[in-house]
Amino acid sequence: GRETADLLLETKAGGICLECAALGHLVFLPSGDAALTRRTVKASRTTAVVLQMNTRRMRHERQGILTEQRAIESAAGQCLDDDDRTPRRAKVDEALRSDIADNIRTQFPGCPPTRADAIAYLAAVRRRARRTR
Repeated sequence: GRETADLLLETKAGGICLECAALGHLVFLPSGDAALTRRTVKASRTTAVVLQMNTRRMRHERQGILTEQRAIESAAGQCLDDDDRTPRRAKVDEALRSDIADNIRTQFPGCPPTRADAIAYLAAVRRRARRTR
């Protein structure tokens, strides 16, 4: 997975770490679920696009975004509430999502059920994104 410590912000003067740029509080959301990304960007006050240079094609390719954790949780909750699930989003393994949610509730009994479901949805989406690469 991508750690925020591995990321640098490129400026004309050179690269600086995210902590130095006051972006250390942001969390990486990999690309793969357009609805989740759109809703996260809408709910977040601060976002940054993560690009990686593809030296073969000589262009930057989008890897995902850096955004606030609460925005990701809010967007994941909205995606869970969708009645009209698209076929792509329906690929999220429901058994995996429910297992993750159950583990969260077991390890953190004070966690609200809606937040546990949102975190589990995000974890299932991340796992799906890793499998498709």
